[in-house]
Amino acid sequence: MRAVTRSPRRLVLVIAAGILFMTLGAWLLVDQPAQADLIWRKVFLAAWMSWLSAFPVWASLILMRKRFRIGWLAYTVAAIMLVTVGYVLGQWGFCAIGTVNVYLAVKGWLSWGKPTPNEQRLERELSEARAEIVRLRRAGHDREAIPA
Repeated sequence: MRAVTRSPRRLVLVIAAGILFMTLGAWLLVDQPAQADLIWRKVFLAAWMSWLSAFPVWASLILMRKRFRIGWLAYTVAAIMLVTVGYVLGQWGFCAIGTVNVYLAVKGWLSWGKPTPNEQRLERELSEARAEIVRLRRAGHDREAIPA
């Protein structure tokens, strides 16, 4: 799937082809029109909100992968859409999973920019090394011997 997500146009084509394939498959595999209509109404039309929420989920995951903070906000909106889908369709497990995703998205949004303990340690070591370089330069040591 990684090669598919490199081009947004290709991703849209793959999603459209999947929808078309499933729709045609439902019409061709069912030989009676009443059953085909039942499958269309009960499966595809009932899941229109799921289809609608698929794009924001993909877009937010791509934005988060590219390290944009707005990806967390988009993921929050997409997770709220998933909770709505579960509530409207009466699928309470879907609501529970969506609620957990909302919690994780809000937590990710709020924690953006806070350094991890490893980053804090590296920043401290870097500032100590810079202070040591300044001290050595003030003491008159050779400039070429001290890394810049």
